[in-house]
Amino acid sequence: MDIDELKQKACFYIFYPFLNKVLDAYNEYDKKLDKEPQLHTFYDSNVKHANGDEKVMYKDICIKLLRNLKLLKDKGYSHGNNQEYCTYLYHWLYKETKESEIPDMLISTIFDDFHKKMAHQEGQYICPYTSYKKEIYKPKNLAKLSYLIHNIEDIKSILNNNKGTHYCSCQTYLKDCVDLYRDMNAQLCTSERRKNNESICYELSQFQIHYSYITMERELEKIIPNIESGIRNEELSDCQTKDQTSVPVADSSANTDASTSNTSSAVISSMFTPVGKLFRFGNKNNTKITSNFDKEIENELFHVMQKDSNIKDIDSKYNIGYEPI
Repeated sequence: MDIDELKQKACFYIFYPFLNKVLDAYNEYDKKLDKEPQLHTFYDSNVKHANGDEKVMYKDICIKLLRNLKLLKDKGYSHGNNQEYCTYLYHWLYKETKESEIPDMLISTIFDDFHKKMAHQEGQYICPYTSYKKEIYKPKNLAKLSYLIHNIEDIKSILNNNKGTHYCSCQTYLKDCVDLYRDMNAQLCTSERRKNNESICYELSQFQIHYSYITMERELEKIIPNIESGIRNEELSDCQTKDQTSVPVADSSANTDASTSNTSSAVISSMFTPVGKLFRFGNKNNTKITSNFDKEIENELFHVMQKDSNIKDIDSKYNIGYEPI
């Protein structure tokens, strides 16, 4: 696990714990391969790709993708109710392949052969390759906005209970999303630039439409950021400011062992104290995954913080996008 990925996963626990099903899905997609003899046999015998060397070189990621598509099929997802977990799958796939040179044609072949030869589906596929649009995952954090679309009812429920555990983290998430939306919309979706950024502007418009669904409730409209101004009509009296809830960041001018140690302690205490335990997954099927994942983060943080002064550069708000920060 590299330092950027470690920062992202660790901070996700801290800032957006109510989006736990996103990490549940990601962890399940990212599990190490077991022996998977059926998938290996299918890949070797049924997946046809012109370049045999590429097929061998990228075998692990291709079999992981086959496994994950089969996982979605076996869980009974249909064309109508699988969009959320397909979105998470596409995000995972982009992150998994963005630094490799795996050809798009091979990825396309995996999707096509799975649907036709393994799942025996024709027409309405579980997660069609045609819906995998890499260009919308390249901008930092655009993926974050899509999580609102798929979690909108949960978000509304959280907002309607300002004494709930996740109320303040949900408010932080909405503020981060609105700021991101406003910045990207202003930079990329002006009348002059929209034509060159159609896919991104479409995703931003989808966020705006779904966000307006929340603001249809007058009481909620008052307490969440206005999408045009970024300002709330009513101050949040029950939540600390973002600065008070952020992971402490060491002074960039003080590149010393002491500053690194202080930052290490702050991050570790946030994640592994009783407060941090609130951020653990609740899915019993993922108990082993979660335990291993938590342990991996803990070990990596202690190891990296002792050797890599860049840990002090953890952003004060978590960047959920998969591009390096």
